[in-house]
Amino acid sequence: MIKRFFIRFFADKDAKIPVNSELVFDRNADVTMDEAVKATSVDILTWMSQYPNGKVDFVWL
Repeated sequence: MIKRFFIRFFADKDAKIPVNSELVFDRNADVTMDEAVKATSVDILTWMSQYPNGKVDFVWL
């Protein structure tokens, strides 16, 4: 089973359904997990500045 690592963006801390999600890492990728997470850090900072009451989490699917 191929697992993929996603980042999920929520507009509110109490939200159950993400507004958006983004693939961060695929086990078959040519980059390491650390590199992939670092590459998404700009997206996280941008989201949190636009939605100060929001949250971001990571999930394997």
